[in-house]
Amino acid sequence: VGVGDHEVAVPMLSVESVLRCELSQVTALRGELRLSVAAELVPIHDLGALLGVRFERAPTKGAPLLLVQSQG
Repeated sequence: VGVGDHEVAVPMLSVESVLRCELSQVTALRGELRLSVAAELVPIHDLGALLGVRFERAPTKGAPLLLVQSQG
């Protein structure tokens, strides 16, 4: 997965799906952006912000989203 000049490896077993952002599926809940997927609201995290290469920003329409399974 690329962000800026950085490339990050993500274990394939963790990847649930790759999808394009539809703003109608994004909502703010308690100050955190969430994506509606299969009747569940999952948190959205900006990879660039997690890596410390940019400030966090909200996804735009059509932006690629990587849905990953984490510990719980």
